[in-house]
Amino acid sequence: MQKTKAQVGSQLVSGLNKVSYVVQDLDDCKHSLTALEMEGMVGEEQNDLLDYLRSLEPDKVCKLSSSFLPTLYNTGYM
Repeated sequence: MQKTKAQVGSQLVSGLNKVSYVVQDLDDCKHSLTALEMEGMVGEEQNDLLDYLRSLEPDKVCKLSSSFLPTLYNTGYM
């Protein structure tokens, strides 16, 4: 049984629609994966900074923070 041009065209459009959905799903997955990777990187950076700050001696923390106090007063945060 031979298919008509209309049947072939309909099947072609249906196939293209399916491909379009698959491409959209892949794009969504890529975006989700990229977002997860970025969240992981941000979390690592924050943890590294916290680990560094926690490793400092209390005297060093006081010395570092005292240099910021005049700036905070001038900006109105304190």
